[in-house]
Amino acid sequence: MKTIHRADIVEILARRVHISPADAREVLNELFGETVEGRHLAVPGLFHEAMEKGLPVAISGFGSFERRIRKGQKRGNLHGEGTVRSRDTYYPKFTPYPALKKPLREIPVEKEEGSE
Repeated sequence: MKTIHRADIVEILARRVHISPADAREVLNELFGETVEGRHLAVPGLFHEAMEKGLPVAISGFGSFERRIRKGQKRGNLHGEGTVRSRDTYYPKFTPYPALKKPLREIPVEKEEGSE
């Protein structure tokens, strides 16, 4: 199975909307942020900025993203006795809309190689 990467999206978007690949890349960078060497977010995009502010992001026909809290956990202290509690952290939660889920449900599932 092929994974569609950011560069593939830039190419497809440029071709479908009849814009230059540079313009398509700029649109993606504005939405999702700009990465450095594909490793970390150097410049946050609209999604990242909304998540930082706690604002949900809803894309009609696709789904919504919102910021949730993951509670810290108690763990054994590696440097002594007792337990320590890790800090609470935020994580993004995606909820697909029915318009995205329904067509997927109608596609027959094919067995992948190696599965019985």
